[in-house]
Amino acid sequence: YTTLFRSKQLSAEIPMDVGGSDVDGLDVVLDSGGEVDIAFHGITENHIDPTSVSATLRSTDATGNSLGAMEHEDGDVHFEGVPPGRYWLNTWTSAESCVESVKLGGREVRGSAFNVAAGAAVHLDVAVSKNCGSIEMRAVRDGEAVPGAKVVLLFSGTAKDPGQIIEDFANDEGAFSVAGLTPGRYLLWAWAVAGKGAMAGPPSLAAVELQATAVEVKAGDPVQVDVTLLQNEGTGQ
Repeated sequence: YTTLFRSKQLSAEIPMDVGGSDVDGLDVVLDSGGEVDIAFHGITENHIDPTSVSATLRSTDATGNSLGAMEHEDGDVHFEGVPPGRYWLNTWTSAESCVESVKLGGREVRGSAFNVAAGAAVHLDVAVSKNCGSIEMRAVRDGEAVPGAKVVLLFSGTAKDPGQIIEDFANDEGAFSVAGLTPGRYLLWAWAVAGKGAMAGPPSLAAVELQATAVEVKAGDPVQVDVTLLQNEGTGQ
């Protein structure tokens, strides 16, 4: 008879300064990594290109490390050797589609972090649809458009515990648009990176939560909104 053994990935994480630490005699404790499987639903029914849907895992710890996935033949994705910890699921879709829900054992976890224990097998069911909305925004100061302003959209999580964030720059007319959004409430910020009132950005989104522009996105026509620039005083780095 033949006995088959499946190798189990082990992983370890240890903080160190590259080039500034002596690694001789370094003790590293290996843990059994977890596995995360993601099954996408609604792709065939909604005629969505499977290659336009992707996912990564991002750790909620101070490192913020992201893990890539191995794609299955059926379009689903699989993560192996995931270090024990708490993770955000970051998803990316085409402009015509969006993630409607993320279920973990029947519990909705879209926009929330989840735990991966050592040796655990986590299965997520992700529903994708075309029932999406979009935002067309304009970065403004005193009612006037600000070209090239930095724009941040909180895609998931909260200002105090941000998950997925979309960052970009407004065009020469101070405009910026983002599509493929699941209907719901989003927060937007903008600040000048050059010229009058230029700043490096806020120390955190939580520090400027009260200055956020809230937008309620619905399926169908884009929401148009002006986003007032953050003030430099007290928020720059």
